Amino acid sequence: MIIISEPQCRDFEHSRVNASLVHTVLLAFRESSVIFLGEPGHAARVRELLEEQAPEDFSRVEWRELSIPPRQSSGPGRFGAEWKAVRSTLRVASQEHASLVLFSSATEIGFFILKIQLAGSRHPVPVFAVMHGVLATVIPGAPRKRFSSLRGMRLVFRLPQPRRLRYVALGESILRSLREFQPGAAHSTVAFEIPFSWTVHELPETQVAPSPVRFGYFGVSGGRGKGFDRFVALATQIREEFPESRFMMVGHLSTEADRRRYARMQEDFPVAPLTQAEYARRAEEVTYAVSLTDPNVYRVGASTSFLDAISSVKPGIYLRNPYLEECFARMGDIGYLCDTYQDVCDCIRSVMNEFPLSRYARQRRNILMMRHMFEPAAISPHLRTIVEEVRRSL
Repeated sequence: MIIISEPQCRDFEHSRVNASLVHTVLLAFRESSVIFLGEPGHAARVRELLEEQAPEDFSRVEWRELSIPPRQSSGPGRFGAEWKAVRSTLRVASQEHASLVLFSSATEIGFFILKIQLAGSRHPVPVFAVMHGVLATVIPGAPRKRFSSLRGMRLVFRLPQPRRLRYVALGESILRSLREFQPGAAHSTVAFEIPFSWTVHELPETQVAPSPVRFGYFGVSGGRGKGFDRFVALATQIREEFPESRFMMVGHLSTEADRRRYARMQEDFPVAPLTQAEYARRAEEVTYAVSLTDPNVYRVGASTSFLDAISSVKPGIYLRNPYLEECFARMGDIGYLCDTYQDVCDCIRSVMNEFPLSRYARQRRNILMMRHMFEPAAISPHLRTIVEEVRRSL
């Protein structure tokens, strides 16, 4: 029995990533069954996507409810709720005699609690915990919260390390950056690509220059270093020069402040979460994905927005960061990597002045051919090797 626990996501959040993660585990351990613990709305979406992805393995998953903290909770109430979520997961693992526990995400508080609860445990079952955006708290110069020296992953990494706990970095480039900033933590970290499944599987036989050209922001507006404010500034600037251009979100405005600030703009920025069908429709309308994420923050962060874009076979115009550099190096010409915001503007101007139809078609073909590196079937053998190595060390 393998336990997969999602202690923070609700509804649609990371649902495609988590469905693909469950699929990867099922492929890696064909002799095992899985219990997925999650918030009911999120578990329902993961279940729906997994049934599409892996109908032959779907029956090996049992779905159980996990009580997780309210979205905006903080202080002692949040700590207590996260404590219960971790404790519930480890209790199920003990009751089911699990051979592996995998936390598909965690907050900085969740990692802190996990280390505390594992410290007194002698049960030799490997526990893996995936680090998403929370890892940005270790980067010098990255945006920080108040009292950051007393919180975040830097504090977590200073705590004694349980032998059976391994952190998961979602890519080798992220692990390399972690070795630079937190070499001690890197010794307890493993890396594999973030698994993903695709929504578009073929291209039209004849491709013509799109009209209008649409530039899309994939994801939600809030969050550390996501760059949505710069995307808005870019849209305003380019539309003054090229009124025929279009800018849109494949996602939604995620905070009340963003809704007040941006909801009445001319651009197409939804204020509420999209259905799967609406998300796919918007992604199909996009010509180029545009990302202006903070390169400093994304030295240690994989990008699900990038994966959403290649899921829809959309080339991108991206501000350069190590994660994207590695993806481009492995996949070939799948868009444009730009060094500065001004370079992004110049790239978009060039596209608007003369659309590069033959290169655009080639970029889409490259995406379709090379994105297999993120598929569960490609990642599962590596995951099994990692887990077996950790088991032998305990």
